[in-house]
Amino acid sequence: MDFPPQDQKQGEHVRDSPTETKLDHVRDLPTATKLHGSGVKFKKGNEGGSSLEISCEYVPRAMRIPGFKGCEIRIPFIKELRLLIPRFEIDDKSECLYRNMMALELCHYPSKTHICNFIILMDFLINTEKDVDLFVEEGIIFSLLGDNAAVANMFNNLGLQITPSFSVYHNIGEKLKAHYARPWNRTMANLKTVYFGDIWKGTETVAAVILLVLTFIQAVCSILSLTRFSM
Repeated sequence: MDFPPQDQKQGEHVRDSPTETKLDHVRDLPTATKLHGSGVKFKKGNEGGSSLEISCEYVPRAMRIPGFKGCEIRIPFIKELRLLIPRFEIDDKSECLYRNMMALELCHYPSKTHICNFIILMDFLINTEKDVDLFVEEGIIFSLLGDNAAVANMFNNLGLQITPSFSVYHNIGEKLKAHYARPWNRTMANLKTVYFGDIWKGTETVAAVILLVLTFIQAVCSILSLTRFSM
């Protein structure tokens, strides 16, 4: 795992410029499955960057076309919140490696505990096997443990009894919590999953709405015609 830059960038990116970003601890962040249920999408970050660089941004929402991997149709005027996390591997040695790096930070760099803050952020996002499943599906986590529940247990154990410095991920956490707190986002996410999960569901939904509108217009026209005859 690479060490991150020493400062952070303006906005919701972990890079350079500490004056523009508020530093504080990440608290009470919903799990990955809960955030996903409110419309947050988890994506693999750019290759070649810092292993701890995470970004959070709104992007145009899109529908996936079945049978064509990576092919999407954007939906105008509708955006989704996307969390980009670098890809990392988990194997039998990972827990020992992370514990050693965290201990080194806490002992020698207590004011810049970037790795500890990254682990705590992942501990908030990962609570059960289902949370790990989301990251594995998007290529964020590549696990060699053979059991996603073991990955969840590892992060839950790593996050115990840690007192890190203020987190460069604080703004990202606040943005995610604000998005999750809006009931409208959860409603729209459920509607998208049920009625616009792919292009076929979307087509069926649009066709059903058009048919309903035409039926309503026909009913109104029939009522108007009967009213004229009765007069």
